[in-house]
Amino acid sequence: MGDAVRAPTILAGALVLAGVALGGCTTRHGPLSVASTEIDTRSFVTVQEQVSGRDCHQTILFFGLRTAPPTLRRAIAQALSRASGATALADVAIHRDLLVTGLYNRSCIRVEGRAVVGQ
Repeated sequence: MGDAVRAPTILAGALVLAGVALGGCTTRHGPLSVASTEIDTRSFVTVQEQVSGRDCHQTILFFGLRTAPPTLRRAIAQALSRASGATALADVAIHRDLLVTGLYNRSCIRVEGRAVVGQ
């Protein structure tokens, strides 16, 4: 009778561990009114209503495919490169995206906002 009770418990535990190990998540790091690596904050003209950029770091078996961890600076630069002439992001949302499987893992910083240029 002990083995009959133990088998479903072990199976349930294994399923929970597999779900945790294979799960991913996203975390929003909050809104900013303006974000840029170079900015004159006096006034802005919208270049493009919605742009996004991200910077990621991937690992396979915990060995990095790139040496640098993801940075907000590179994510913002990528978003700005998608809107010609833009120098800043306004109405910004910052997200942290994680995918953890053990075998393959990815960590990203993602930004979304309105591409603007100062006048």
